[in-house]
Amino acid sequence: AEMEMNDVADRISELSTQNANLSSQRRQLESSVAAMQADLDEAVAELKNSEERSKKAGKSCLGAASRLASG
Repeated sequence: AEMEMNDVADRISELSTQNANLSSQRRQLESSVAAMQADLDEAVAELKNSEERSKKAGKSCLGAASRLASG
């Protein structure tokens, strides 16, 4: 019976260690995901700004072309 209790205690210790390691890995992954989400949000914002600048530049070019054609 004492040997069984020792085996159970060893198994509990192993599982506790595994659990702690998995919890640590989960926190690291969550941190990585949060960083990737922030990078994605930044990239999306940059894309939107770039699209707006492109639209404005296109309108400006059309206006200049129209003025040149009529001038």
